[in-house]
Amino acid sequence: MDHPTESEAHSLTDEVSRLSRAIRRAQGFRLFIVTCAPGEQRRQLLGELETAVDGNVTHIEFNRPIEHLREALAERLPSTFNTVVVTGLENWLPQGEAGASSPFVQNLNASRDALPSAVPCPLVLVAAPHVVRAIQRGAPDFFSVVSGLYLLDGDEAVPMREQSPTQPSLTSLKQWLNELEEVGERLASLLKTGGEARDVVPLENRRVVLLLRMGRYAEAETAASSAYQRAIDIFGPDHPATLTSANSLAGIYQTTGRYAEAEPL
Repeated sequence: MDHPTESEAHSLTDEVSRLSRAIRRAQGFRLFIVTCAPGEQRRQLLGELETAVDGNVTHIEFNRPIEHLREALAERLPSTFNTVVVTGLENWLPQGEAGASSPFVQNLNASRDALPSAVPCPLVLVAAPHVVRAIQRGAPDFFSVVSGLYLLDGDEAVPMREQSPTQPSLTSLKQWLNELEEVGERLASLLKTGGEARDVVPLENRRVVLLLRMGRYAEAETAASSAYQRAIDIFGPDHPATLTSANSLAGIYQTTGRYAEAEPL
């Protein structure tokens, strides 16, 4: 039996601490993904996570192939639950393009909007890196709602043939999600305490950049529109912060084929 090294143990503890904090703050459905191969480290992860969230964890392991995550969860979930952890996907999901094009992964996009009603609480997918990469490649709509990414096995554990040059690395995604969370907390604090309005716009503009990097265009458009209107009200139309907001909004319109809306900006 392989036991985690000292550095791996520190990484595990740090990631569990971050994940447990995010779970405790979550209200309703939130999707978290942890890359962690089966073995002693995963067993330790599940044990520490259950302790960190006071034992309110429902663990479901899918050792046999499923095609629809939502339906499979509905069949297995108890009458009451607070946090759901899913494992076992790497036992049957193939690697590479076969995994990305599998019925399970393809059906994740369609189930994205229905999952919150089936799992109105934090949902944690713990899987080997090749599974996470398959979901990122084959179910981008589903992947776009990830609230947190925790890497116990990073990109170096993903074979090069499975790493797409057109998609960001898992490490980059994790960094962007972390920064997005930090920016969101700072914005919420400023708006709640009535902080300087001029400090809000740069944070909103940064939030737009992060959302665009992750391909979350609908959220980015809402954020960019809010930042643009706030910047005009505070700074006027020619201020650099206003122009940054306008350029972001125009870029989103162009990306989504709405050229007439982009032209005035």
